[in-house]
Amino acid sequence: MIPNCREDVLVSVCFADAEFDEAGYGALTRMAERLAERFRYWEILILDDGAQRHMEEHLLRSVENLRLLRTSAGLPFYRRRVTVASEAIGDLVLLTAAEEVGQIDVIAMLTAAEQEDAIVVARKPGWSALNPPLRVLGRTAGFEVNALDMLSSVFPRTQLNRLLARTDRELAVRFPPADGLTPVIWQTCPTAVGKTRSLRETRRRFTLLHRLLISSSPRVLALLGLGSMLVVVFALAYIAYAILVWLAFDDVQSGWLTTSVVLGLTTAFLGTAIFGLSIGLQNVIEMLSNTTNDVVLEERSAVDLFGRVIEELNVEIGAGLSHSPAPRAKR
Repeated sequence: MIPNCREDVLVSVCFADAEFDEAGYGALTRMAERLAERFRYWEILILDDGAQRHMEEHLLRSVENLRLLRTSAGLPFYRRRVTVASEAIGDLVLLTAAEEVGQIDVIAMLTAAEQEDAIVVARKPGWSALNPPLRVLGRTAGFEVNALDMLSSVFPRTQLNRLLARTDRELAVRFPPADGLTPVIWQTCPTAVGKTRSLRETRRRFTLLHRLLISSSPRVLALLGLGSMLVVVFALAYIAYAILVWLAFDDVQSGWLTTSVVLGLTTAFLGTAIFGLSIGLQNVIEMLSNTTNDVVLEERSAVDLFGRVIEELNVEIGAGLSHSPAPRAKR
């Protein structure tokens, strides 16, 4: 057995695509060697839609503990990430991409995720001018969005199960939720370098932006409902103002009162209709959303209730429980 080889944890490394070039194959082989040196139980999952079928035999021969998963062609990239994450069986699950294999420190990310029981997200060094608007959009959608975040993230099994149970799971496995309930560690990768974006990656980013806009709909609807309610209030106030002017002044232009009242009533009706639609859609979204009561992260107590009950009842718990006499209560 290899010294310092962990036997108490199972690691899954997941790829949502199989588009490896020669450098990618070399990096994947080195990653497999590092995993074998550090962990006894590990696996590599690669999702393939059949486009790289001619490379499957090469992958199976050169990479140990490999699982190739076939999926339908045309499946969106972030849907593929959710699919491969759902198929992983590890206690620690690393979601990464072929182009980032040689840029991340796999062992360091896995170790940090296990020790802190937190999600570890790889991040490029530097800064991006897109971050301010992306952060605002991400916060509106409920996520911590950063343009420098890479596609590589490590998820402890508990955290991954919680994210996969969400309705917006495709975004949740890409960006950490900004709910304060999910511990996150950002690990800067000094070896990560920028590269020219391909047409496929640009299309992928626009898809991600579209998903963020969709996820921000509950908050947008809430603001829309508030704005429409204010419009109704101002419209009614304008009608009252028009009536007071007509009552207080004798030289009011003919037809002005009628026009003002009609405009006010029309605006009030439209505001009421938009308000009703917005709160109705909010109610539909809330009913369709998968809410969970699993929001307690830690518990601290001044009393060990179960230990106290066992002590008071004089219950013995041990390896030889099946051969011991039945527990007796104190009298």
